[in-house]
Amino acid sequence: MADSSLAIQGDESSISKSVLIWNILSVLILGGMIFFSLNPTYFIKHIISRVPYSDPAMHIFSFGILMFCYCQAWKQNKIRMILAVCLLLFGLGLEILQVTLWGGAFEIEDSFANILGVGLGYLMSRVWNCYRLHSTF
Repeated sequence: MADSSLAIQGDESSISKSVLIWNILSVLILGGMIFFSLNPTYFIKHIISRVPYSDPAMHIFSFGILMFCYCQAWKQNKIRMILAVCLLLFGLGLEILQVTLWGGAFEIEDSFANILGVGLGYLMSRVWNCYRLHSTF
């Protein structure tokens, strides 16, 4: 009996560690998104702006990865939906801050790319979790 209770405790510990890792990764991504969104002079922006469709691609990629990380940390669908709405509001807030801080233009395309990224991140998470359940490592 003692061995099985230890195994259960070990599983809970590993679950909480993975949640912690996914949440730390999410916070780091959020920090990067805030920095790169509100800093108009960083050198990468000048390089990326020369590539066609790079701005929407960056929005889709960053919001998709962020939603994927949050879905890995939080398994309840209600929390995931709340996080999705919060991410979309976060993206809208960043767009408004860009306009007010350095006179950038509000681009509705960026908001649509954010929505697409959040949706794709959620779908990637579902596919990843199904793959993990049905595969043997």
